Amino acid sequence: IETVGDSASGHPTFAEKVKVLPTAKDPVHAYTVKIIDSKGLSELRGDSFHARIRLEEAPAGLKLCIHMRPSMDKMHCDKTYYELPGIYGHNDSQDVKIWIRWAEGAPQQAGTYRLTVSGI
Repeated sequence: IETVGDSASGHPTFAEKVKVLPTAKDPVHAYTVKIIDSKGLSELRGDSFHARIRLEEAPAGLKLCIHMRPSMDKMHCDKTYYELPGIYGHNDSQDVKIWIRWAEGAPQQAGTYRLTVSGI
């Protein structure tokens, strides 16, 4: 996942990764994504930007950690779904770091997870 955007950006508005669950050999999966907020004719009645990051089809104990800059002052690991609605007339573009890892003490399992990122 590299860049997604809102409907005015010209970038894909949605991206997903299906990956094998982290293992003891590869305990953390890390991703970097830019979510672009662009102004365009589609935004005459409001801002189309709405960042969404979701961990899906994952077993209990798998954690989604994110740090959205400039909106978040630190990394957050408290849920499997994060969103940031856009503010009309404001550049809401975000640089996002994403980490997928097992919670401390969680038993590692075999399987896959799905990570989705969207700008609208």
